[in-house]
Amino acid sequence: MMRYAEEYCRTLGCKTIDIRIVNVRTELPEIYHKFGFVETGTQSAEAIKDATMPIHFITMSKKL
Repeated sequence: MMRYAEEYCRTLGCKTIDIRIVNVRTELPEIYHKFGFVETGTQSAEAIKDATMPIHFITMSKKL
């Protein structure tokens, strides 16, 4: 699925793919690193009002 998504983005002329993952999913950064993504920062997740613990987003990017 990841290869399909990357190829689809390339056909649209995209040069990078940016994603956000929730910090409480600690296994995700390693998985996305294997696909070539690198961490580029963090973003607030304050829009998620029903979170049961403090959370934030980790932003990741990959050049195509």
